Amino acid sequence: YRSRQGPFTAQELGALGERDWTLLVRDIDRHLPELAELWSHFSWLADWRRADIMVSIAAPGGSVGPYLDSYDVFLVQGHGERAWQLASEAAGRPVTGRELRLVECDAFSAAFDAAPGDVLYVPPGHIHHGVAISLCSTWSFGLQAPLLEDIAAMLDLEAADNDRGVRFRDAGLPLRLRAGEIPEPVGDCISLAETSNTDVIDAVGRLTSQFKPDFESLGHCVS
Repeated sequence: YRSRQGPFTAQELGALGERDWTLLVRDIDRHLPELAELWSHFSWLADWRRADIMVSIAAPGGSVGPYLDSYDVFLVQGHGERAWQLASEAAGRPVTGRELRLVECDAFSAAFDAAPGDVLYVPPGHIHHGVAISLCSTWSFGLQAPLLEDIAAMLDLEAADNDRGVRFRDAGLPLRLRAGEIPEPVGDCISLAETSNTDVIDAVGRLTSQFKPDFESLGHCVS
């Protein structure tokens, strides 16, 4: 796979051809604020976990390859069709030297063909591999909790080794938590053990409402 970072000119996009390319447009709800209303369809999830809405437009055969991330992702098929394969993280081997978190995977555990209006949920730590069957668009609604080490850093603390790479858990808590109703910490982060819940909640709130530094980077093309 060959990838390029946008923005792209109309001439560059027109030269992509009829097959085997994918255009990823990240943070589209921030560039077009009216699209943020689409989050209302996910009102049963906690607002503070929202990350971004990304749109993937792909020609037949287009794909970024098997991919692994730490988001809860709802993949909503727009127009056209896309074939999906899923696997657990243990089934993949990381591909080094790539900007995207690509993996090699020889043993997918599930496969689906998504048609317009279909929704596929992919939990964190699961490999997903989508290949366009026809010219298509897929809307990706990503949700993510902050890293425990980032919460600790916000409080001028250093996370314990066991907490690095671990994300704040909201397991077992009500799904309908709204903005401003950040749950109390669940006690996973050793470095936060002596910190008041109020301070931790404040740190989580600040982290989940920060402006993204890469906001100006709009597109990513894989062919």
